Amino acid sequence: MSSVIIVDSACDLPERVVNSKSVQVLPLNLLLGDRQVVDIYSAEERLKMLHDGTLDIKKDVNTAPATREQIIDFLVSKILPNYDFAIVQTVTRARSPQYEMWQEVNTTFAASYRRYRNTDKNFTLRIMNSGAMFTGQGLMALNTIHLGQQGVSRRELLEKSKSMADYIQSYAAPMDLHYLRERARRKGDRSIGFLSAHLGKAMNICPIVYGGQDATENMGTVKGQENAINQIAMHAMRSIEKGLRSPLISIAYAGPLEDLERYSALNDLKGMAKEYGVRIATSVHMVTAMINMGPGAFSLAVAPSDPDFKLRIK
Repeated sequence: MSSVIIVDSACDLPERVVNSKSVQVLPLNLLLGDRQVVDIYSAEERLKMLHDGTLDIKKDVNTAPATREQIIDFLVSKILPNYDFAIVQTVTRARSPQYEMWQEVNTTFAASYRRYRNTDKNFTLRIMNSGAMFTGQGLMALNTIHLGQQGVSRRELLEKSKSMADYIQSYAAPMDLHYLRERARRKGDRSIGFLSAHLGKAMNICPIVYGGQDATENMGTVKGQENAINQIAMHAMRSIEKGLRSPLISIAYAGPLEDLERYSALNDLKGMAKEYGVRIATSVHMVTAMINMGPGAFSLAVAPSDPDFKLRIK
């Protein structure tokens, strides 16, 4: 039976995974000034957008979920003719209506699925809320691919994939607190005040933002983004030592990936991961993450066996 994992374009995944037979990506909508486009940008194109100022804080840019009609068009053109079984994994439902939209489409449009099939076989669609964003959503997809490669039954694949949402922890370290505050403010989120944003920029203060289990939380602040990245990497190493729910870690960066080589803790993490048989998937942040967190933002997602074992800022 042919199967596929469906994610949306907010999901951070390496290009090789995005272009594989295992994954299909539903493009979200991008509002770039007076233009609305669908997010189908490659890693090279995303880096160019950072370089040419398309995502500059002064620019009017935003994101919007895929519509019901876009989801149906995606199913009809990409999925129904080519696959018998699909797992949809969405961005956290606390931040986006995408999960509910997929549920609505699967309820109201399911009777029409057979019309677009090239076979008499039934088509099955399962929908999961990742409870996370960006690298966290990517970690769920990577784990599902891993389970499929292990040859587990469909029942076990579904159960273990869905349960990952209870374990995924994503941590983000934006480069510019002022950028983060401005983007949040334009969406009506005033959790980062004007004064704290400007003081943070002047004093090189970097927040560490947690995402998982349909929650987003500021874990606290540290001096400098490098310190934040090192603390996130060290938490990932401690998680490996204590045991992981999935032998995978997802990392994304809003910039050239070679820039990450200068962080000593990330290099230590790579060494430990290799020793423990943990694979690290690294990607350029998707446009949605870049718009929300800004150029130079760093994110890492890990799934400790103990979901209460979270990063503690030192």
